[in-house]
Formats: sequence, structure tokens, C-alpha cells
Amino acid sequence: MAYKDLLTGLSTRNELEDFMSSHLKNGYSGMLLEIDIHDFRGINLKYGYQMGDRLLKRVAQIAEKMAEGCGVAARIGLDIFAIFFTEEAKREQVYQDYNNKARN
Repeated sequence: MAYKDLLTGLSTRNELEDFMSSHLKNGYSGMLLEIDIHDFRGINLKYGYQMGDRLLKRVAQIAEKMAEGCGVAARIGLDIFAIFFTEEAKREQVYQDYNNKARN
């Protein structure tokens, strides 16, 4: 079972699931944010696989920065990333940011 994604260096779905399971079994709460790159196949076809890989690496960097010190970022599919937040303050900040952007 792989625990690190070879392209991005992020955790894989397996590591994320293990972390979440352990965290939740110990009575803690969390928030899962999923990021799906829309029409990633089209990006690969139009701009090439090298550009697609660059995009995946950039999204991974952003996800890792968001999770820094308060959660785990993972690549859970070809073009799907997830961040499991464990810190209450960060979860509230992400929730508020999302709500503000969704209204605009």
C-alpha cells in the first residue's frame, strides 16, 4: 500500500483514511475538503501531459500549505485532492472563506 503520491509527494488516499480513522476514533472531530480539477482530461489534451503534471503539482502545493499545522493534504484520485482539517480555528476560517466566495 502506497502512502505517498509519487508525482506530488502528498499523502495518498490510504494514508489519509488511516489518519482520519485514528483521529476520529480518538473522539476528535474534523472537516474534509475535496478539490476536484474541472475538466482535467481536457487540460491534458489541450496543453499536454507535462502541463497537466505541473498543474497537479501546483494544486498539491496549495493544498499542503492550507493543511500546514492543522491537517493532512492528500491526492485521492487522478485530479482529486482532499484536505482533512483537525484544528477548529482553521476549519472555521475555511468555512467562512468558502461561504463568502459562494455568495459573490
